[in-house]
Amino acid sequence: MAIIAHVQSGSTSGSGTTSITATLASSPTKGNLLILGLMGRLGSSEDPSSTSNGSWTEIATVSNGSDARSVLWYKVADGTESTSFTVTFGDRQQYNVFVSEFSGTRSRLVADKASSSSSSSSGETITFPSISPELSGRLIVLAACHTNDPDWTTPSGYTQLTTVGNACSLWAGYKITSGKGSHSGSGSVDRDDEEWSSITASFFDWQGARCRVRRVG
Repeated sequence: MAIIAHVQSGSTSGSGTTSITATLASSPTKGNLLILGLMGRLGSSEDPSSTSNGSWTEIATVSNGSDARSVLWYKVADGTESTSFTVTFGDRQQYNVFVSEFSGTRSRLVADKASSSSSSSSGETITFPSISPELSGRLIVLAACHTNDPDWTTPSGYTQLTTVGNACSLWAGYKITSGKGSHSGSGSVDRDDEEWSSITASFFDWQGARCRVRRVG
């Protein structure tokens, strides 16, 4: 089984326009996993209308009113992607975008499980919902949006991919796990009484998974 590893990430923030672009340092390698996330002050009627660099599959979307909306997509790179990844939408508020590339996934990577949560209650903890992948040897990705500009604390056991934004902030992180069971996380922020939303997602390499075949008859 190939070993999954983080290759590169890019992120940026913006406001007042209807599109935003994250840029990688180099073009993605064919067969690698690409994850694209849009987080910000986007109303439920302002779903992204298009994403550049081919066809993407939505993993999850969550919204806390119109203040903390998060959307996550993935695709397997086909080798034709450029270094720029643009998301177009109908809103003109504050928003952030990130794109990350992972190697070791071959060409049959599958989004396994995803879950999302949101809150507007007081407190200084953002909770990433729990998921239980079907098989071991998983890539677990966390992504969150906060409607202020906090100092994020990375959940235990995870590595930060990126954090970006002001007046509305994005954080994303990941871990590679060899076990099954439940996976989640909690990260602290230094600003409370604000809206936030979060997503937990897992992926596995279909070609790398072992299957048992039982003879019938």
